[in-house]
Amino acid sequence: MSNASASACKEQVHKFYSSIWNENDKSVIPEILHPNVSFRGSLGQQHLKNGHDGVADYVDMIHRSLGHYQVQIEDIVAEHNKVFCRLRFSGIHRGQFMGFAPTLKRVTWLGCAVFTFDDTGCSSGAEQHGLPLIVDVWALGDIK
Repeated sequence: MSNASASACKEQVHKFYSSIWNENDKSVIPEILHPNVSFRGSLGQQHLKNGHDGVADYVDMIHRSLGHYQVQIEDIVAEHNKVFCRLRFSGIHRGQFMGFAPTLKRVTWLGCAVFTFDDTGCSSGAEQHGLPLIVDVWALGDIK
């Protein structure tokens, strides 16, 4: 991966978290994610989602449960067609979450994610932006 490609992939991952998760702006999903994206959220394999609608549903589920939800990228590394991040997740427990009734307390956990980008570097909705699309997200959270 060239420095320019690595930079573009990192930019997409930053936008994935800042726009989709932190701002809860699902309108940018087509600019960041491949239409057939495979997404495994940090809450376990039972939350495997496919496609734009699957990711949007997962985002909605998290935001219903956790108010002021934020994801902070603590480290980010790119190599070949992959980006790895070390992350901090947090929010206010305002809805049913992992079997627990709302506590209105802040919950925080650490995790990591591996993003895989398409082979062409650009396709679908991202062509006009010249940015690669994410085809696979695998996140792991250390939540108890």
